[in-house]
Amino acid sequence: MFSFLLVPNVPGGNARPDLPVHEKTKYKNLVKVEKKKEKKKARARSSLIVGDSNLANEMVKPSIDLRGYRTEDALHEVTQYIDRAVFRNMNQVEIVHGKGDGILRSQIQSYLNTRDDVTSAETAPIERGGAGVTIVEIK
Repeated sequence: MFSFLLVPNVPGGNARPDLPVHEKTKYKNLVKVEKKKEKKKARARSSLIVGDSNLANEMVKPSIDLRGYRTEDALHEVTQYIDRAVFRNMNQVEIVHGKGDGILRSQIQSYLNTRDDVTSAETAPIERGGAGVTIVEIK
């Protein structure tokens, strides 16, 4: 978000804020001032959900669509999604990441293979989406 600070054009070139600004003063220079945005700190989530009422009450769909996500955002979504699926005792879920160059697929599958609650994370057969979908088996 940007706002503009008006700087009066004072004869002699000295802009002094203590001088009164009259109606006929011409504003020659507009200075763009950028407001700093406060970044929210991301809280780390564990892979186990214990007593979190928001996640406990959410419905878990059998698949999640991550096409168009950046890797970091996609991994965050996968973490939350698998946590909810484990909490709901689901055996299998699908992650739709699209085909593309395969970067998102490889990053997601690498991450899933590090989780203790995931039995397998494999590329789906052609009739279920092929290289654009990962089938996740949950313990």
